[in-house]
Amino acid sequence: GLVVRRGEEPERLVAADTIILALGARPKEKLALALEGRVPTVVIVGDARQVQKALDATREGFEAACAL
Repeated sequence: GLVVRRGEEPERLVAADTIILALGARPKEKLALALEGRVPTVVIVGDARQVQKALDATREGFEAACAL
């Protein structure tokens, strides 16, 4: 699952088997490294892996999700 914190709203838990983060165009290598060993699979896609067009990054994310 995922704990969501948004502003002053109370925390809430969202049930999920898979969580996909879309967080801008800069690599989040520290996040990926922190998740390794704590979750079954870490896949870096989109601009976090290589700068590319939005359509290509979206397809890469879709293919990664389908492969899980």
